[in-house]
Amino acid sequence: MKFSIMLFMRNIKARFNSVIAYLIFAATAAPMLLISWRRWPDILIDFGRELYVPWQISNGAVLYRDIAYLNGPLASCVNAILFKIFGVSLTTLVFFNIFLIVLLTVLIYKIFNIIADKMTALAAGIAFLTLFAFSQYVITGNYNFVCPYSHDLTQGIVLSFIALYVFALYVKSKKMGWLSLMGLLVGLIFLTKMEVFLAIALALSSGIAAFFITERMPLSRIVQSITLMCGVAVLPLFFFSALFLLHMPLRDIFSAFTTSYSASFNPEISSNLFYRAIMGLDTPKLNIIKFAYSSIWYIVVVTTLGAIGIIMARVQGRISRIFSSLAGILLIFVLPLFLIDTSTWLDYGLRGLPLAMTLLLGYAIYSIYVTRCIKQCQELPRLLVLLSLTLFGLVLLLKIFLNVHIYHYGFALAMPATLLLVMIFSYLVPALFEKVAGSSIFLRYAGMALVAAFILAHIAQIGHMYSFKTYPVGSGKDLILTYRTEVSPKGAVLNSALNKIKEEVKNGSSLSVMPEGAMLNYLLRIKNPTPYIMVMPPEVRFFGQGRILKAFDESAPDYVVIIDHDISEYGFNAFGNDYGSAIQEWVNKNYASKIFIRSPQSSDKKFGMVLLKKK
Repeated sequence: MKFSIMLFMRNIKARFNSVIAYLIFAATAAPMLLISWRRWPDILIDFGRELYVPWQISNGAVLYRDIAYLNGPLASCVNAILFKIFGVSLTTLVFFNIFLIVLLTVLIYKIFNIIADKMTALAAGIAFLTLFAFSQYVITGNYNFVCPYSHDLTQGIVLSFIALYVFALYVKSKKMGWLSLMGLLVGLIFLTKMEVFLAIALALSSGIAAFFITERMPLSRIVQSITLMCGVAVLPLFFFSALFLLHMPLRDIFSAFTTSYSASFNPEISSNLFYRAIMGLDTPKLNIIKFAYSSIWYIVVVTTLGAIGIIMARVQGRISRIFSSLAGILLIFVLPLFLIDTSTWLDYGLRGLPLAMTLLLGYAIYSIYVTRCIKQCQELPRLLVLLSLTLFGLVLLLKIFLNVHIYHYGFALAMPATLLLVMIFSYLVPALFEKVAGSSIFLRYAGMALVAAFILAHIAQIGHMYSFKTYPVGSGKDLILTYRTEVSPKGAVLNSALNKIKEEVKNGSSLSVMPEGAMLNYLLRIKNPTPYIMVMPPEVRFFGQGRILKAFDESAPDYVVIIDHDISEYGFNAFGNDYGSAIQEWVNKNYASKIFIRSPQSSDKKFGMVLLKKK
């Protein structure tokens, strides 16, 4: 009876602590949501595709047949279903993605509570909400979880965290039902984005293998478990194949589902300047130096704070403990004031993540081995989850290995590893030093101070970037706030284009925007009759100019819009100049200039669009 009462009280206390944590998360998310409201997407780059594709699918278009697409079908189909149920609008996706942010925050809290403690789990959740969920650090929008440049990426990551939490439940309960659910989730992730699938597949397979070894599971049970998981994993593939089989041949379906994988390993795409710069291979020596600098900084900070912590711990007595606590608390408030240097944090803050994750992986493997030898079964679930999460974070970093940043692709690819870095400084390092010194109070506070400084520096940059975005584009549920005209003319040009195209283009006419600009099609609700809504360098390289031209010949749009688009990051001067020249010649041959659209409110006349009508 007494034991039951104690267990009940412990559960009540745990739930109370969780409620407090969720209230803190809500208080953290609210101001981030407020300062970023409707400022998340870029008005021309990428995100127009994220609206246009599900809109067309909801109208009956078939992905891959009617719309050329380089990723898996899951996210686009999910968003199309949302449009069908709640109406076609940006707001529909925004609220669904906010729901996913809430779900991911809860999962982060639960997973980090398993591998560390409640305080660290709280810090990890706050770090996600402030650094990644609503962020913008560079000129281009889209690099956040509300309006991401690719829903395949963000939905894949959310599914991966669900799978990691299910793995934690499996190693704790050993129930086959959790293994089945894990397989289903992995099958769904296969239909999102290649890098996410490879990361979670390696992470979970390693975690499960380590679990089988530590449990000394019989071979027959291992075969049964793997067969069950793999059998369930192929169910999403069979389901989507059956749906697409109604509209296209089976060989085309397999090719479509593996497009993301074949595109990623296509040397003509992966060797492009843009992707080399993303990975850090454009200037490898400089990036290796920055990687070494950041790694050394991590080591110096840990050893310096550790030495101070050991000295403080050696001084025995109550006064020493009080002094350590006060010094640590003071650090939280004072250290961030000296460390809020946004440019340094943005460029160097995460460069050393690959080393940190490699060391953490080694720690997890060694700890699992030691724990297995001394038969501390209660520690194994925590270490197995840590192993899987660390591998997941490390593999995601491979695409940006020598150029790890929190911005650009880093908003998603560096997110798990960054949260693990928070755990390293605020929990793991103090715990390891406690074994040496007997006390970790100072180190715990010092680690939290470093995390606070990192977060505050990035919040300052986010607020700075969003302060320039006050100019409205679109209206109603599709309203987007972009840069005011003195910062960028693009918003004013886009509004002028929307108004002029509405005047010129008759109902039922079709429109193609080159090299990209599906946002125009979406906001005007005008269909592109060809599958190629983007003719950027990756699409032209992957699909080929001949194939694209054939599609335009067969389904020539009534109107074409050519946008001034800076593509220097891909190593080209301009569309129709040193790439896409055959497409531009086809446009010149078949279309006549109708209207030149410039910004009437901006002194910058370099950016604009031209509307052409079919001859």
